[in-house]
Amino acid sequence: YDDALVPILSELIDVLGPFSPNQTLFDSPLLRGFLTIVLGAIGSESAVLKIIAYLNDPSPPNPRIPDADRTAKSFALLGLGMASRPASGIVPQTGLILSTLITFADNPDRLLREMAVQMLGFVDNPIALPTLIRILEDRELSGGIEMREYAIGALAQIGDLTTLPILSVLFAESNKVIRIEAAAAVLQIIDGKKSSSVALIGGSQSMAVISFTSFPSISKMRLSMRRALPK
Repeated sequence: YDDALVPILSELIDVLGPFSPNQTLFDSPLLRGFLTIVLGAIGSESAVLKIIAYLNDPSPPNPRIPDADRTAKSFALLGLGMASRPASGIVPQTGLILSTLITFADNPDRLLREMAVQMLGFVDNPIALPTLIRILEDRELSGGIEMREYAIGALAQIGDLTTLPILSVLFAESNKVIRIEAAAAVLQIIDGKKSSSVALIGGSQSMAVISFTSFPSISKMRLSMRRALPK
């Protein structure tokens, strides 16, 4: 991807909004979201700034398809995470990306919070650790167990050894799922392996898509323990 595409993509995003009453599910919101993913694959400063501007766009959602706007902005957060590993020759805008994701980790919208937390893990930077640990330790947080699971997964992806004592405390949790995820995260960190990554199909200049790779010792343990959970 070429940084020269950024002005064209940015203009398309602007032309598609604000929303009109006649839009359908396949119009502006989701298309704008997909365009931000392409911007994320480029990852230049101008691309990242446009994604952030879209995320902070105050335009109200179309009342006919309110979930489309939420989904599109979750795509934008995905694009922002992808921008941490930009196209060849482009310097990653790690500071801008992290500060925005950390802000969205406290967004009132649960869908956006979840994506932001997952992308903090993908960006793989210890600056995110205090935010992730706070989410993990907040048992009253809206989103409950699932948000804490996402935080555990993000800590596992970052793989910082200083988080092992925090994760080990979770072995005594009353919730089985949290215990399982914490154990898997500890194994992953000790093994020094990542459970998921963005793969660049056909090389660094091609469209980035999320692909997940699992490792036998972790995935088999997680599967066997989940099977033991009560239905």
